Order: sequence, then structure tokens, then C-alpha cells
Amino acid sequence: MNTHPSRDRLRLGLTLLGSVATATLIQGALAPRAIAGSLITGTTPGTVVTPSVVDIYLEPDDSVTFRVEVDPYSATSLDVFLLNDVSGSFNDDLPNVSAAVPGLVGGLSNIVNNVQFGLGSFSDKPIFPFGGWIDTNGDGYLNETVPDYPYQTELGLTNNVNALQAAVNGLDIRWGLDLPESQLEALMQVALRSKTELGFRDDAFKTVVLQTDAPFHYAGDPYRTDANGNPYTYYVRDGAGNLVGRDTLNPNNGDTVFDPWEEYPAIAQVRDALIDASIVPIFAVTQEVRSYYDNLVAQWGFGEVVILSSNSDNLVSAIEEGISNALNDVTLVVEDDDFDYVRQVASDATGTKEGTDFNVPLGDTAKFDVTVEDRSGDGLTGNDTLRLTALGYGHTTVNVTVPKPSPSPNPKKAPEPGMGIALLGLGAGGVVKRWRSKASTDISPHRR
Repeated sequence: MNTHPSRDRLRLGLTLLGSVATATLIQGALAPRAIAGSLITGTTPGTVVTPSVVDIYLEPDDSVTFRVEVDPYSATSLDVFLLNDVSGSFNDDLPNVSAAVPGLVGGLSNIVNNVQFGLGSFSDKPIFPFGGWIDTNGDGYLNETVPDYPYQTELGLTNNVNALQAAVNGLDIRWGLDLPESQLEALMQVALRSKTELGFRDDAFKTVVLQTDAPFHYAGDPYRTDANGNPYTYYVRDGAGNLVGRDTLNPNNGDTVFDPWEEYPAIAQVRDALIDASIVPIFAVTQEVRSYYDNLVAQWGFGEVVILSSNSDNLVSAIEEGISNALNDVTLVVEDDDFDYVRQVASDATGTKEGTDFNVPLGDTAKFDVTVEDRSGDGLTGNDTLRLTALGYGHTTVNVTVPKPSPSPNPKKAPEPGMGIALLGLGAGGVVKRWRSKASTDISPHRR
């Protein structure tokens, strides 16, 4: 968003002023309870993503706008996790993937000095009809099991080129029974393991490069019926090697434990995992399946798609293109906005909870004008901390404070007999008598 009309508005530091009272408040002359409108009460600078923290006071139905800027050219570290398809159709690609390692390391080091690489692989879930079996004699019957898997870590992120080369050389082809594979499960596993076994660095631009020539499975996808339209029965081998069948699969619970009966993740589930890990996916895919991944990126609102030749002999140039594009197309998304305070993220491509600044030129920054508002009429309001994530780069934390409601006076309760309430009544001859309950402070004996 390099020509946004609000760029020339009055700013205090890196923050657009939400009220004329802002400067006074920041100098400490006003207390929040005395504020007449919404405003920014403080900011903390960042490095690649700035500000790193924004503190906001919100009055109901009074919006305030501030700017988040991301400098993609100040990123000095790059983490690239290669995620390889090892299903049967990728057999002719592996030699070229292995041969590409030196050129890939050299080429990306020319883009960013400090580069780490890691490696993972996938074929498919070992569940019939997805994977796990093979017809070895060509008679149309599955007569042998194969060790398909939805994801496997081959190498955590490292700058050891020899370790990367050895890991790529050690990839083995599996099978994958039907056409789609477990790409989305593998992506989600990379995101879930990013800060543990994979070792993504907090200060690095984080990306995963998925290489495949097949479409992907997802929760409830259409690949669940045979040629006659009849739903498959799912089969797995139990621990004793016995064939066990079921008509349904368990929902994917989004953890790192593989359940033999677990469904693939939903598309939105994978998106959330990537955002939480701040990882940008790059899909290096063959032309035949490009439309699947173009649609996926459009649905997610982030990611890059580059074309891979049928045998991956252009892998280096494809990955360099994808990473260059990913570095320059900066997407800001909103997380943990429990009270729906963020109303708009304004950029080249604008959405309610996200925006993308495309093709940021050298020497410039990606710019996002974020508008927040407390619409108390929706019944949701309260102090909150939310996060704006610049995918691959980092976060801005937003602390929102709202005014506390004025205390309501205690309502008067109706008198309750026997609870210490003094009652007035008329006695014989019209004389007013005062009666007290047992709880009265008058402890003298009652007389008739």
C-alpha cells in the first residue's frame, strides 16, 4: 500500500492520531477515565515490524486508526523448510531435487545472507483408499502394504549444507494409493512443530516450500466414493497386522500425534496453524495441478504458487522466484480479536481482518492502516490483547482498554418478612404500632 491516501495524515511517531487529546495523554496530563474519545495511549518501536506494541483506549462507537509498517528489506535471516512429495509419481523428480541442493543454497544466500534449510516429506495416510497398499502383480487387487505416511521430519533447520544434502539424498519413494496426497496435513505439521523440533527462528523470515505434482486431500473432500458413486469403507492395519474397517473417520484434532483413524485437517485449520507460526507457504507445483493451489492461496489470502517442471529440473529457479515474491508481498492478518475490535486493515488488497501490500519496492516499506472500534451495541466489549501478524516477519501486539461501566445503584428490595425490616401498622383504636422482627437490633421483649 505504497500510495495510500491516509499516508499524509498527522502522525505521532509511527502512530496516526486518533484524537486531539492523544499528545496530552501520552505526556501524562490526562487519565484514561477523563478522556472524551478513543485514542492511542502509547507505542513501542519494532525492527522489521513496527510498532511492536500499540496501546489503545476505546470509547464506544468512536474509531481510531494507526499504521503498521513492515520493512521486508531489513530481514537479515531466512528459514526455508523444504517439504517434498515422496509418493510414487514423484520418483523421477528426486534425482533432480538432490542435484539442486548446491545451487539452491548458493542462490538463496545471494538474496538473504543468513539462510537455514530444513527438510520434511509426505506421501499419504496409510488408510484405504488413500494410501498404505499397493498392487504389485497388476491383477487389480491390493496385495501388499507399503509404509505411507502423512508427514515426516527429515532434518531440522540448519546451516550445514552437507547435512541438507545427505537428508535429500536419503529420501525414499513411497506410494500414495489415490491421486491426492497429504499436503495439507504435512503443512499443518510443519507449522505445529515450527518452534520445537524444526527450530524456526523468531527473527527470520519463515517459509515452507512444498513440492508436488498432485492435488491435496482435506476434510470431507470429494475423493470418498468409488467409480459407481458408492462411499468407501476405510481400512487400516491394526497393531497385530489385522485388517480393520470403519465407515467414518475421527475429526482431525490439530495435534502432532498421528491417529490411524484420523481425518485430514480442514483448509481453515491449516490456515490458522500457518498464521500462528507466521509461516508463508510457497507451492512449487506442476502445471497440471496449478489451479488447485491458486485457489487455495486465494482462499487463504496469502502464499505463493510457482511452476515446477514435470521432473523438477527447474527447482532452483522456481524456489528463488517463490521466495523473492513472498518476501515482497507482505500480508498482515488479525489474530485473537475476541471482541471484533478490528474493523479494517487497509492496504493494496483489503479485507476486514487482513490486507496485503504487493510487490514492495526496494527501499520502501509495506504499510497497513488498521482501524479499531468498540461497537458496544453488539453486546461484546472488554479489555483485550490481540495480535497483528505480518506473515513470515513478526507481530504487533495491540492492547485495548475500554471504559469500565459506571456502577449501578443497588436496587431496593421488596420487604421480606422475618429479615429485619421494620413494618408500620395500625393497632387497636387506630394507634400506630411498630413491629420488629427477630433480627432487629431492639432486643427488648416484645409486648402485645
